Amino acid sequence: MEAYAGAPSPRPRRRNPAVLSSIISVSFFFLSREPFLPPTTKPIPENHPHTPWNK
Repeated sequence: MEAYAGAPSPRPRRRNPAVLSSIISVSFFFLSREPFLPPTTKPIPENHPHTPWNK
């Protein structure tokens, strides 16, 4: 069994909590950004006064 001294353990390693928290924060960031994107199903007219991306 000396040959398997440097091999990784057969049981799966737990994920890094920092990596999981960063993935969750990035996913929440994109989910919170979604309402600010222009809608594709109902296009707003270009002369609409409340479109922040046309200012």
